[in-house]
Amino acid sequence: MKKIFITLAILFAGSAFYFLPMVNERFSSQSKSNIHYEADQNNYVRVNANDPSVSSKIRTPQLPENPNNYIDFNTDTIKEIYFTGSRFWELEAYMSRVVGVYDVKTGYTSPKKDALETIVLRYDATVVNLETIWAYYISALESRRIKDRPSWVFHSNYHDAVLIQRLLYEEDPDLDINVGPIHNFVLAEEDEQDYLEKNPDLETNIDMTRVQENRIVYTKPTLDVLASRLTSLQYEVTQENGTEEPYVNLYWDKYEDGIYVDIVTGQPLFSSLDKYDSDTGWPSFTRPIEEEVVTEVSSKPLIGFAKEVRSLNGDSHLGHVFGDGPEDQGGLRYCINSAALRFIPYGELDDKGYGHWEYLFEPEVSVENNK
Repeated sequence: MKKIFITLAILFAGSAFYFLPMVNERFSSQSKSNIHYEADQNNYVRVNANDPSVSSKIRTPQLPENPNNYIDFNTDTIKEIYFTGSRFWELEAYMSRVVGVYDVKTGYTSPKKDALETIVLRYDATVVNLETIWAYYISALESRRIKDRPSWVFHSNYHDAVLIQRLLYEEDPDLDINVGPIHNFVLAEEDEQDYLEKNPDLETNIDMTRVQENRIVYTKPTLDVLASRLTSLQYEVTQENGTEEPYVNLYWDKYEDGIYVDIVTGQPLFSSLDKYDSDTGWPSFTRPIEEEVVTEVSSKPLIGFAKEVRSLNGDSHLGHVFGDGPEDQGGLRYCINSAALRFIPYGELDDKGYGHWEYLFEPEVSVENNK
């Protein structure tokens, strides 16, 4: 019996070696441009692009130019967030083209047992906020032809956890996206990084063109453009470190709901929720809308303990920060020139491209910000 079994095994192995070249020849005879792979669960299924039932689903990505190649990033304000939801090399290529993203790396993490293909996205918080990155992530998920991967958002701090949960609830409470803290993330091998850049002919499950929609970037125009665009007072204040007169400027006594943006770049700087009457004749705030959007530099000796406040992206002179603000709000007073600001009313935020800031004025958020 043992001899019969060995004989059969030899015959089976020999037949395999005989037929294998025929199989390889059969597949290689088909045009490679007509053979594509679609995801089915965790496998890839061979399909023919000439088949009318599937050819409409196949698209060769035209990778948009990466705008972040031209941004001088501030590495002191880099934050990170983690995403899954598609093959990680697709998500990497897509999310890396969101303006303000410093870099994206692929790797693996696991909330339970099985490792998940994950990207770690690092972004400059002075150029793009997490709300905008979330919007692009959702657009990537929505464009998928085949939803074959679980969607997770992993965070590394409590603030991001709360924000992501709120964004998820606003988008759709029933959306199949899991949220949790990041654990045991391991980078993929180097040959798996920038995979779609190295292999641009691969078909993708994500519509890469959608990343070009709704781009927001705050850049400083040339001085010639600013001279023609700004009033003489606005130019003097923002570009020549001037100071406007108190009590006769535009916003010193304005308390309507809305945000104040850099007159030079349009970048959000302050919120009406943090504005108060300091009895100085200039707009006063207890804090910027985000810590990273302004810089503080040592001021002239005659100002005493004050520091000069400048916008980060536009490098506009805004005013000064003093240590005599409301103690229950942190004790700071940002004394800002109206001429350096443009006010966007709450009711116009969405129409003017600042709709992602509307959440600040929700009751529970407003109360939290003023604690």
